[in-house]
Amino acid sequence: MEGNWDNGNGGIFTSASGTVTFNGSGAQTVTTGGVGTGNDFNNVTITNTAGSPGDAADVETSGAIKVNGTLDLTDGQFMPATSSDFVNVTLSASAGILKPASGSSITVSGTWNNSGASSGSFNGNSGTVSFDAGGAQSLTSGGISFYNLSTATPSTDLTIQDALVITNDLTIAGSTTLDAGSNRSISVAGNWSNSGTFTSASGTVTFNGSGAQTISGTNTFYDLTINNSHGSSKVSANGSSLTVQDELLVSNGIFESASDYDDVTISAGATLELTGNITVSGDWSNSGTFTPSTNTVTFDGSGAQSITSV
Repeated sequence: MEGNWDNGNGGIFTSASGTVTFNGSGAQTVTTGGVGTGNDFNNVTITNTAGSPGDAADVETSGAIKVNGTLDLTDGQFMPATSSDFVNVTLSASAGILKPASGSSITVSGTWNNSGASSGSFNGNSGTVSFDAGGAQSLTSGGISFYNLSTATPSTDLTIQDALVITNDLTIAGSTTLDAGSNRSISVAGNWSNSGTFTSASGTVTFNGSGAQTISGTNTFYDLTINNSHGSSKVSANGSSLTVQDELLVSNGIFESASDYDDVTISAGATLELTGNITVSGDWSNSGTFTPSTNTVTFDGSGAQSITSV
């Protein structure tokens, strides 16, 4: 349809297994009348051909929308309201843009696939995408970044299929799992909160914010990189149970923790501060600043270890 959708007067829409396509050439409004029987969609496709898609010429919902099948964006911008709920999200062409309303939270219970592989296909708009299937889910970002990302609902197991970029906070809820899949990398510019399970495989997690960051919960990383650009605010794992299986690299910024490490590398201009005793089973290389306070470093490897300090 090329115009507006209005089901805000108590009508009943029975979607069956059909698809509703919004294919106008300018602004379109979708008034769902709420979520639930009589309001929900099966599949929704956005193919709006507005020449300059944006907030003034998008397909925008008035109130939350629920899509029980697949939301597919091929052209134009789609702006769902907060509390909108989707099963599968497919960004199948670079001309399609998903931009939830500012600060909103949307939920996804199936597969997220940016098959169009455009970094501009999603705008987090200071909001949160929560994966809440209560079972296995797959996330292919295709180069997009999320603002806040969370797992929710016990037994949710989200596996990432490519590099994951989060420009604010990552939250792993209790009894849920975030799986790095085939050694995928994750970068977080905000806080990391883990009350569930993180499966790192052989991937790298990088904290690359520009202000204070925290790491909380029980976490096992394979490679952990600290690359925070702030001169005095810290990346703090104080109070977190932290294990790094391969290498801790503090390349920029200040990192404070008390942990179990394999290799430790502190680059020039970077700082490692201890908040408790640590163990190191590999090599130690320090070209920056190490502040142990009154804590102990125990080298407990099973083979040769080296200590280099410049």
